[in-house]
Amino acid sequence: MWWFGRHKWVVVLRRDGVEVFGERQDKKWWDYPRELIINQEVVNREELVKRWGEYWGSWGRRGDRVWIVMGEELIYQKEVGKTEEGKSQEFWDEVPIEPAKMVRIVIDRGDKLTLVAASRDMFAWVVEGVKGQGGEVAAVVPITLIPQGDVVEVWKNKEAVRLGFKI
Repeated sequence: MWWFGRHKWVVVLRRDGVEVFGERQDKKWWDYPRELIINQEVVNREELVKRWGEYWGSWGRRGDRVWIVMGEELIYQKEVGKTEEGKSQEFWDEVPIEPAKMVRIVIDRGDKLTLVAASRDMFAWVVEGVKGQGGEVAAVVPITLIPQGDVVEVWKNKEAVRLGFKI
């Protein structure tokens, strides 16, 4: 029966909260505590990890695998030509995230490159909360890598998982 063994979950981070899709579950929604995330800045990481961990632990199981998807509201992206080397650095410099907190990837799309940046702080607390409850985070992926934004079975998209942000 399916409830023995690992479950697969997709956690989509949005501007105001978290959407959770289970392999065999209905969609769930968790609002960010307004006092802990303000303007996409984590104000109290320890408390955020604690609250998310409690929420996750109320239905997630030890050994479950999680794929985190960064919604379009939480990423910065730009497309540049492969020959426009200066444009890439210009983009990274313009992203309003401290360099030490920024994660970035470059997606090769033939004659163009798609540059994607996000704040590590906006997903690290999810990773920590899931791991604290015995779960495993398989990948953190920007929604840019998912065709038509179909996040429900992101684990089937090997290319997105391979190119995702480093945890």
